[in-house]
Amino acid sequence: MTDNHDLVGKIVGGRFEVVRAIGQGGMGTVFEARHLTLPRKFAIKILRRELANNPDFVERFRREAIAAARIEHPNVIYITDYGRTEERSLVYLVMEYLEGIGLDEVLSRNIRLPLHRALPILAQLADALDHAHQMAVVHRDLKPENILLTEVRGQKDYVKILDFGIAKVKSAEYGDMESLTMQGQVFGTAEYMSPEQATGEPTDGRSDIYALGCLAYEMITGNPPFLGPAVRVLQAHVNDPVSAPSTRLKDHPIPPAVDALILRCLAKEPVDRYQSGAELRQDLLKTRATLYSMSAERASRERANTGSMATVPRKALTDGWQALGGRVPSIFADTGPMGAVPSSGGRLSQTDLPVTASPEQLHDNYHVALRQLAIGLVQEAVAGREISEALERLLVIEEEVASLTGTIALSEQNFDRIRFEFGQREKRLRYAMLDLNMSRAQIGGRLEANPAEAVALQGQMADLEYQISELTRSTEQLAQERQEHIDELDGEVKRYREVRDEREQEAVELYQALHTKVEALRSKSGSGSLTSLYGQLDTAVSALEASHTVR
Repeated sequence: MTDNHDLVGKIVGGRFEVVRAIGQGGMGTVFEARHLTLPRKFAIKILRRELANNPDFVERFRREAIAAARIEHPNVIYITDYGRTEERSLVYLVMEYLEGIGLDEVLSRNIRLPLHRALPILAQLADALDHAHQMAVVHRDLKPENILLTEVRGQKDYVKILDFGIAKVKSAEYGDMESLTMQGQVFGTAEYMSPEQATGEPTDGRSDIYALGCLAYEMITGNPPFLGPAVRVLQAHVNDPVSAPSTRLKDHPIPPAVDALILRCLAKEPVDRYQSGAELRQDLLKTRATLYSMSAERASRERANTGSMATVPRKALTDGWQALGGRVPSIFADTGPMGAVPSSGGRLSQTDLPVTASPEQLHDNYHVALRQLAIGLVQEAVAGREISEALERLLVIEEEVASLTGTIALSEQNFDRIRFEFGQREKRLRYAMLDLNMSRAQIGGRLEANPAEAVALQGQMADLEYQISELTRSTEQLAQERQEHIDELDGEVKRYREVRDEREQEAVELYQALHTKVEALRSKSGSGSLTSLYGQLDTAVSALEASHTVR
């Protein structure tokens, strides 16, 4: 295979100096490059020399540029330029320079990813695919090798999808490139191909949803749904049922909600899958919130029942926290076992809890103890319908609060998207303005040096001034449009917060009323399990009072 490594030190596109080769694939080589004017790195992908004169390969390269350029999304690599060098007729793409690790390498190191890490990655992928599909772009080759995990503003596992709209080839002439073959053959990579791709039928965004389901399956279980020779794998995608991910991992329980989500992605018929990336992303976020809520509830019960939290390895806790995009709390910087709370005879003590538990944890303990007691009173037929109805209403409210919290988080992420998309558009306008100003300066210099060309040059100068004026107007309009989008989104988030605050206040009042009702039944509780539950409630209340956080 002929490479392009002798391009190091050369100028591409008149303004990019090739610095070094940083990667090589089936169709070409990727180089680090620096802009001759701007203090910024870029990446340049150059098509292999022996492919540069083949119209089919050049067209595929061009389609990659067009497809990716249409998709302005934080989780899709951004392509800034496409062209052909004059000196050697080499075809090239210029894109943002990224540092990170491929998802394929992550999976080769870790075999499988825990849910707390996998779900946020999948949610980003679903969001990017949804935007691409809205732009009428179908990836057709989503797989771990085409996904880069980077770090952005301290957030780890920030997804970047690569090679949008491009497909590699598998032929005797150009070697094994694993993906898109010549016209009339199958598009994609066997392990991640939808049934309609495998049979050569028309594809749409739901084919990418299927591929994302295969990817989710592999991230969570360690393997894609089907393995084996390519032909057998394609047949399995078309004909064989997919076993639930939970059946692959007996030692690592997978919640039914995760099974259902992935199996819906992997439905044989497109109509039975998620119909959009947005719909899938919403369910991913709901599932993540539910799992987090269940984990918090379980931890609260442990603290209430045993007086201690399960010890968690420090690295696992901090890695998990960072994977969710959050800053590691300073309390976790201390040495010693994570999550250990002193035990006082199997019961939370007033001296232990205020030191180790946050106000939120104390209220969680109190709410769990109160709910468990109320449920016990209903089961023992001590409480009447009033308490049962209060419990049902609390369940509804807390589900609404969790849903609203997820919606708010989803909306707040759109602030980053707006800033990114408008930032990219502003950047292009600034670059264009820079080029126009440089051209104006050059024409001004020629006017001084060649007065005889004044008429022609003045016409060019007038045209440049007009373009600069139009760019200035476009920049101002863009700034106004961005502010309008931000204001609209801010109002939406504010409305969601107001509704959530109302529900949370209703929950507070319900807990207060519920506490009054269960206290009125204390004398009827007798002994045994109810006495124990009242004791746990007393401990939780005492801890709240000791920390001065009763509300």
